[in-house]
Amino acid sequence: MASPTEKPPVRAGEQRTAHVYAEAFLNAAEAAGQAEAAVADFFALHDELFPAFPNAETYLTSAVVPVGARDEVIDKALGGQGSPMFVNFMHVLNHHGRLNLLGSIRQELRDLIDERAKRRRVYVQSAVPLTDELRGRLLEVPQRGVRFERQLVESVDPELLGGFVVRALDYRFDGSVRTYLDSLKKQLTERSSHAIQSRRDRFSPAG
Repeated sequence: MASPTEKPPVRAGEQRTAHVYAEAFLNAAEAAGQAEAAVADFFALHDELFPAFPNAETYLTSAVVPVGARDEVIDKALGGQGSPMFVNFMHVLNHHGRLNLLGSIRQELRDLIDERAKRRRVYVQSAVPLTDELRGRLLEVPQRGVRFERQLVESVDPELLGGFVVRALDYRFDGSVRTYLDSLKKQLTERSSHAIQSRRDRFSPAG
């Protein structure tokens, strides 16, 4: 299951530009037989290196840092470790002034990989953790056209109070899907209300 910290995809403006770069990168890496290594390097940069060294991301994405200086950092940090395809792609982004899109490109790259594997992520935000039954039923939501394997990305937000929020690019919210989700929402709302009341009873003074 994917990490619950992942955010659902958003496609607009710069995201469309990010999609073009992600597709070009993936196609070139596949053609060169370096897809697995190049993609792993890209994800490691964004998901591991940047969180550990936030100044590195700030430096690489800063508009006031000269292109040549960023090239040097890319070569020093990645040249001896990253795949040639990935390092070259970083230089391309640098020279086109697109290093600020690294996060969006990472998102688009992940979505492209999922699409080619006929897989879709279903983002579910609920007031309380899902039961196995509801989790299974969410994976059975009706879909049109080509069938995709689904992966749930779950997060819990008590401020929802009840019910849940579902986001997925492949959903078509026609009557059948909406009715199906409304039914699941009702079940989860009832479960959330019960959980909230149970917590209140636990901390209420004995009468």
